[in-house]
Amino acid sequence: MNVIQLEDNEKKEILLNLYEAFEDGYVFEEFLKPFLELYDLTEVTVTKRSGDGGIDLLAIRPGVFNDNKDDVIYKIQAKRKRPDLKIGPRIVREHLGILKSGEVGIIITTGKFTNGAKKVSESKPENPIILIDGNILIDFCIQNEIGFIYKPIFSINKLNEFYKKDNNNISCLHTKIKKNNNYIEKNITSNDIRARILGIPQTIFEKLPVEKQSFDVVINDILIKNLNLNRQRKYFSGITRIYKDCNLITIDNVFNPSISYWSIEDGIIYVYIENR
Repeated sequence: MNVIQLEDNEKKEILLNLYEAFEDGYVFEEFLKPFLELYDLTEVTVTKRSGDGGIDLLAIRPGVFNDNKDDVIYKIQAKRKRPDLKIGPRIVREHLGILKSGEVGIIITTGKFTNGAKKVSESKPENPIILIDGNILIDFCIQNEIGFIYKPIFSINKLNEFYKKDNNNISCLHTKIKKNNNYIEKNITSNDIRARILGIPQTIFEKLPVEKQSFDVVINDILIKNLNLNRQRKYFSGITRIYKDCNLITIDNVFNPSISYWSIEDGIIYVYIENR
């Protein structure tokens, strides 16, 4: 489903509705159990309401093998707060303190996070803490049709796509990638497009020189110079123009998820993004 980007006032109203939909923090925790399962987490459980050590839910992301040795444990904290209230670094720091080696923390709120809280969440790479604020909650709920009903809105761009699309561009790989059967596929989600970021596949990321912070990348046969790398989150930024050219962002500000194909050859990164 394609969703038109919400105006700020519309987003604020939805956030307030979401906050008020949960009678208290315990109801919010119960909502988060199926919510987290949609993130492919398993064994999601709501902890006891006392003596939980600040952990509201527990979850596991299964590893590659079946012996559970590479499973990742997630410890989650739920904070039902008014959309205009912010969580500061103290809460994040305390949550960081309860994580054992290799565990991942998640703090989910209907409110916001301060810049200081975000900085603390990235301070210990071996124990990352994922911050999910009200805006991310809303985006995920819209994307997965949780709690929303829709009325049809006519878009001439979507009509034109139906019968004017260039079939030669669909599912066609970049010439360099096409020659190299070792290409990697990675989805481009609505959240990626909204944030104007291009997530990097792990196998490609591992081949990037650690001393570099920006890279020249060939995207759809066009050389894009000095794309900034966020090494912590493994993505390139500064690709708004590319997303618009590939119709992942339409003139109606509709986000169209897509697929990217990656290859690296002689130190050069090649990416092909399917036009939508």
